[in-house]
Amino acid sequence: MPFLVKDMFCTLDKMKTSAGSYALANTRPSCESTIVTKLRDAGAILLGKTNLSEWANLRAHDTPDGWSPIGGQSYAPYHFQQDPTGSSSGSAIATATGMCAFALGIEAKIPSIDILRQHLHLQTRATSACRSGGLAGVRVGVPRKIIRESVEDVHILRDFENSLLLMKELGADIVEDANFPAFEHGWTQKNRLCSYSIISHMTSIYLASLAHNPDKLRNLDDVVHFIESHENEDFPKYSVDTFRKMAASPHAVDSKEYKNALKKRLCMGAEGGVLGALENHNCDVLVLPTDSDNPTDLAGYPSINIPLGFGPADISAEYATPDLVDRGPNVP
Repeated sequence: MPFLVKDMFCTLDKMKTSAGSYALANTRPSCESTIVTKLRDAGAILLGKTNLSEWANLRAHDTPDGWSPIGGQSYAPYHFQQDPTGSSSGSAIATATGMCAFALGIEAKIPSIDILRQHLHLQTRATSACRSGGLAGVRVGVPRKIIRESVEDVHILRDFENSLLLMKELGADIVEDANFPAFEHGWTQKNRLCSYSIISHMTSIYLASLAHNPDKLRNLDDVVHFIESHENEDFPKYSVDTFRKMAASPHAVDSKEYKNALKKRLCMGAEGGVLGALENHNCDVLVLPTDSDNPTDLAGYPSINIPLGFGPADISAEYATPDLVDRGPNVP
């Protein structure tokens, strides 16, 4: 099966592993990503690497989704200059347009699913599998509190409610208010200490592990200096403010502050989040719109994004930035 990977998966072939940045363009990793090796061993064929938001959208707050200095600007396929959203946008675009059987990415939020082929093909298979009684006995939890406080798009909310009706018609038991025990508004963004500290730490480890590192990059400070001193990185048009905050993080991963923050974060993802909601309400699965402030990534729980349908045909394009369309007619 042919597949693609986001340009953050290490490979030991002639392809670069650059995260979309010229800072890594001439480096070479010392080993290949485990999942890539396993797929190749199983007979899958790696076609190439996809564009992404540079450094997985970690460089700065003002870099566009789907843009990197090496790959340029990527667009979603459903509207002219559509914002692809998410850092793994290239992988999602590839599957949405049928360029591969599947692609690997990290939390891509374009209206298609990275691990499944083409948006329309997905809808066809999902529809054919929806037989009467197919969800009989399945308890589907709806965390209403987090939906109320973090989802504002009326079109998404409407289609979400329609999906609940469909699941109920197929036999599912809809469990209302299966809320996350520790939920508070903006909870996944409040504790940045963990993410800032671990990303800074792991960047240093990765750079030290490189088999070839011609610019002798050692840490995020070196990466920031490279970006600021190379014109092809489009600085200062786009800043490096997030990288600066990470590099300046005062707490090492072995500090008491970091360990306490990590404990709280894991609780938010487990007994205070997904696990707590499932167990407290005896649910088999939880459903909520992708745009919600959900904690699935905090503790590594699996999640699947399924298209809810298409936007209204009679709306005008709305821009996320001067050059990227956020919503438009018939956009999924």
